[in-house]
Amino acid sequence: MQNTVLQRISAPDVDRQNPVAEDTQGYLQMAFPDVFLTGDACPHQERPRSIKNKSGSYKFAYLYWVCAQKRAMVNTELQFLVHSMIKREHSKGKAKLALKSDAFETTGIPVKEDLMQNAELRDWTVSNLMMFKSSIPDTAPFWKRSRDDAIAVQRDWEESVPWRKDKMPMSIMLFQTRAPPYNHHPAIHNVCPGTETLSIQSDQEFLEGRRRNVLQYPSIVSFMCALMAELDTTFLSRIRYDGDAYFTRFEWGANANPHAHRLYFSREFSQHMDSLKLNIQNCLQSAKDECLNTGQDLDNPLVQDTIRTRVLDCWDHARKDYIEYMRPFYTNWNAGLLADGKNKTFDFIYERTSAICRLNMASVIDNALTTGDFSTLDTIYVTVVNGTCRHLGHTGINDQPSKTDKCAVVKKKQSTCKETGNKQSTEVITCKRRKPQPMNKVPTIEPDKHNKKIFQLQFECNDKWFNGHDPFEILHVLSNADDKAVVPEFLRKPPVIEVSCCQNKDNGVQDLNLEFFSDTGDSATEYVTKYAFKDAIPTKTSNEVLITAMEKLQDGEPINQGAVQKMYNSHAIAGTTSIFQATHLNQNIPHVLSNVNIKSCSVSGLSLLRTDYDKKDGEDYILPPLIKQFDGRHGTTAVFIECGKESPKLKAEIQCNMCLHQFCDLFDVKEIKPNDGARFLQFKRRSTARNGRLNALKLIPCHGIRMANPRGKQYWHYCRTLCLWKIPCHKTTDFSPIAEDAESLKKAWIDLFNQTFLDGNGLPPWAYKFWKHHHLPRNNNSDSNSSSDEDVEENQQACAVDATDDTNLSKIKSSEYDSASKPIARPGNEQFYQNPVDRLRSAPQQGIDSKPCFSDSDVLANPEGVDFMKSWLGENVIPSTAEIHAHISNLTNTQGVLSSNSFEASSLNDKQKMAHDIVVDLC
Repeated sequence: MQNTVLQRISAPDVDRQNPVAEDTQGYLQMAFPDVFLTGDACPHQERPRSIKNKSGSYKFAYLYWVCAQKRAMVNTELQFLVHSMIKREHSKGKAKLALKSDAFETTGIPVKEDLMQNAELRDWTVSNLMMFKSSIPDTAPFWKRSRDDAIAVQRDWEESVPWRKDKMPMSIMLFQTRAPPYNHHPAIHNVCPGTETLSIQSDQEFLEGRRRNVLQYPSIVSFMCALMAELDTTFLSRIRYDGDAYFTRFEWGANANPHAHRLYFSREFSQHMDSLKLNIQNCLQSAKDECLNTGQDLDNPLVQDTIRTRVLDCWDHARKDYIEYMRPFYTNWNAGLLADGKNKTFDFIYERTSAICRLNMASVIDNALTTGDFSTLDTIYVTVVNGTCRHLGHTGINDQPSKTDKCAVVKKKQSTCKETGNKQSTEVITCKRRKPQPMNKVPTIEPDKHNKKIFQLQFECNDKWFNGHDPFEILHVLSNADDKAVVPEFLRKPPVIEVSCCQNKDNGVQDLNLEFFSDTGDSATEYVTKYAFKDAIPTKTSNEVLITAMEKLQDGEPINQGAVQKMYNSHAIAGTTSIFQATHLNQNIPHVLSNVNIKSCSVSGLSLLRTDYDKKDGEDYILPPLIKQFDGRHGTTAVFIECGKESPKLKAEIQCNMCLHQFCDLFDVKEIKPNDGARFLQFKRRSTARNGRLNALKLIPCHGIRMANPRGKQYWHYCRTLCLWKIPCHKTTDFSPIAEDAESLKKAWIDLFNQTFLDGNGLPPWAYKFWKHHHLPRNNNSDSNSSSDEDVEENQQACAVDATDDTNLSKIKSSEYDSASKPIARPGNEQFYQNPVDRLRSAPQQGIDSKPCFSDSDVLANPEGVDFMKSWLGENVIPSTAEIHAHISNLTNTQGVLSSNSFEASSLNDKQKMAHDIVVDLC
């Protein structure tokens, strides 16, 4: 204790209402003396050289260092506490920046009384104060921003632009999921101390030791799972799939299992697909040229049918080419079963607790390569895939899920009856694993039966419960690996050849046009992106966040830093956090791995804050928004630098008429502030890649299909974004409308959009899909079965049960409701009732009228879960339903006789005696 921080600090008294502040000197040292044995390592200790800095960023480095200590790694309570402290430090820093926003320069920070009375002021205040909430890692706003980043990259790379000849459109090739078995994987547990001693013990003792490792060393589990995913993403998969760009997201499911979702982009794949599409177009053109050269009339239906046949044959050849291109990357065939899907190829037994925990994969692979005997690898592969890649099955009819299945997702869908016009509620039961899948002998590209919007490429399949996977990845993760191809749009359905309405000027005949299938609304690539980056924690509404944060403020008191920090904490520390999720953040491991440099381009006119200037100069925090940078290229403060000096050529290129999209894609802008205080804008050329990382643009706001709805209230904002992004101009003020009031200005932006992008011409591909979805009628060559955002997870082929018609439940197998531990009263063939009276009142037999006996409000005798009949009768035997109905039938044919002698004496239990005494007293 001598010469330590604890020698000079007295522990505070316990006060539940006023906890100790986290920045108290010796806070962690006093809370965890078993970790800080000497009482040192406090950031507030006196040192020859202080570890503190003015910006306060030392706290993150200090907390990361604490979590990396050996004693801290095995202390679960410390890991959870540090995780919360890191989140709160993020919130504190963002709260400071938010209060310095230029939005409050003129109006000032609102007070509590005004905010409670004005809902619009609350929304405006929250939107400005919470502008940095997406910067806090592992929060719902963070995952939304990451999702928008991946969608923006996909949108940018799918569009060909005339000003970049070196740009090759890229698309998503594969969507993958990797889930290593952290309880059993040898690569994880070999790092934990004492594993060599445990491995020589029995299987049960070794299993218990591995489970202790998981609980004692969660940091090792998080680090190794992330390391395996990073090695796979950055080295193994890039070589195997010839990928160029990737997005890998780390996620922890409801059972806290660490796993990773990955999206792969490939330039070579995109080039190959473009060549196939071009071949189909050339096939149509060559067929038309042959007909014209031989004197055949294109108006002749027989000639048109011949051309269609040739084009469809070419399209079918392109589809087969794509299937063979993707064949080496994953399979749907279960090697442990024969072609019939029933008989096994050999006896494989997968014991999860002992099958892979003792493997030395490096030695197994080395022996296979040196001897040429791969039987051991084959055995490992077959046992692993049949133990981890197979779904357990369903208990509903026709292999559909029922409510009792763990994979079941039950949703209620409102519909209108066509016959009566009444609204009815329908329960749709879906399988979140998208099983069963069709079994086929040849590769197919067909719509997923669970969601018609998604097209699945499935190779030969002999097991309807089997996941498609890459065999090499199975031997890497030694567990479940799920791989799916994102099928290009033009290969999902055959193209349509239509006769154009306009006449061909040279020949005076109508022309034939080729129309490929394309998505309407959100594309399939955006669908898988949204799934990969789905929110882990629900987001609270703005009013809830603000009102909760202002609880301790007085009516006339303005919003302070403490209240804003509470607002950020509501997003930062929300929901349940697993230990692996906490240790992942505590080790400063990225939540998203990507090799893409994303340049954010906001057309919303917001001013960002800069932190590299002197805090005393408030104006220096304001960075000119993108619109001012674009218009400022003609100003006197613009400087054009190329090869380290000013370039008149670059100046001429930048100052010519161009759209904002071209400006952001070709040039970078940096604000320079020299010592004399006169700021200026420096313009430089922008390349397609930097430091080995590809560049991409992100248009902000990242609009979705709902914003493109002409009937929506914010449709004008969508129109304004695309007009500013795509209209070439000298300055944006050249075409920006001016109106007297807000409603007129909104209408002016919509009119400008309709005039500029007539019939959808000139829109980027993603916006054109939105335009088709809202403006064009559905046809056979469009995605007529595309789902809305609400129904995107809905299983359209699942077992639907109408809640208004109980007879439908009788069609479901009785095994769906079998449960010995918790019986539930449900109508159907195998019904369960807590007593015979419940059965009588719920399902009266034919010929017995229950209405005179029982009121409408008294349907069941007992509340669910309480068996009052058992407590009333005691050990007496309850008559069967048949006996009760037979007795009632006899009573209906017997004339009632009132006689005191007809009652037989019987023994009463305690509850019956109590009721008897009450009745006698009342009488």
